[in-house]
Amino acid sequence: MRPNVFEYTDFKDFISDMLSFLKKEEGLSLREISSRAGVSPANLSMISNGSRSPKVKTLLSIARALNLSSRERGYLELLHDMKNSSDENASSSFKKLEMNKDYQRNSPADHEAFKYLTNWYNVVIREMVHLKNFEPDPSWIQNKLISEVETKEIKEALRFLISNNFIHISKSKKEINLSKELNCTDGVYRLSLGQFHSLMLKKASDSIGEVEREKRLLLGHTVAISEDQMSQVFSILEEALEKIRGLEKKKQKNDKVIHVELAAFPLTK
Repeated sequence: MRPNVFEYTDFKDFISDMLSFLKKEEGLSLREISSRAGVSPANLSMISNGSRSPKVKTLLSIARALNLSSRERGYLELLHDMKNSSDENASSSFKKLEMNKDYQRNSPADHEAFKYLTNWYNVVIREMVHLKNFEPDPSWIQNKLISEVETKEIKEALRFLISNNFIHISKSKKEINLSKELNCTDGVYRLSLGQFHSLMLKKASDSIGEVEREKRLLLGHTVAISEDQMSQVFSILEEALEKIRGLEKKKQKNDKVIHVELAAFPLTK
């Protein structure tokens, strides 16, 4: 079956699958397709395996060589923008994908998970269910949030969470609970989770000015270590997060929602 570009969130994966399809079903070689696109076979191969990122002009030339429609080419260009966006433009690119009708229609579960994770307050409101005297009311939620979120956005978040069964609220509103786990492909999960981490790291930065020092903890350490020690660092952080998860008690009524963000990343090559 011909690969459907609207089911992909990484343009290189689509190109790779499409090249395999054309070779198997139509007998087209990499050389023939690269000639159509005006690129070298080596360049096309590196683009399809992810070792080289093409410019938009090159990507669109490849898309035409693959006989994609204008709508399909536009979607592929959107995936390229998302992968290569600066932090300043990332939110705009993610929002365009979220609003894309073809993506919504072809990947409903992925779109649902993507929308859930790329709006940070969706995650927070869902967790607020475990707070004392929780009310599924936009004004109540708005007053609890430290960061400003417009009432209409909270209303939309509640509608999304309830209609997609992330939160279940009984008619009497006396029974409010979580009723669903995320269900999406690995590619979408990585993509949307990466955006979520970016948003929450920004929230960590904002907390310096928004939250009293005694109510937050921001720790950091820059250190030179060996390559072998990196796995030890990861293990220490993973163990710490598991201990924090162990504090969760869903049946008790809690006072606040917090976010713990652990990070370790290289600063040199």
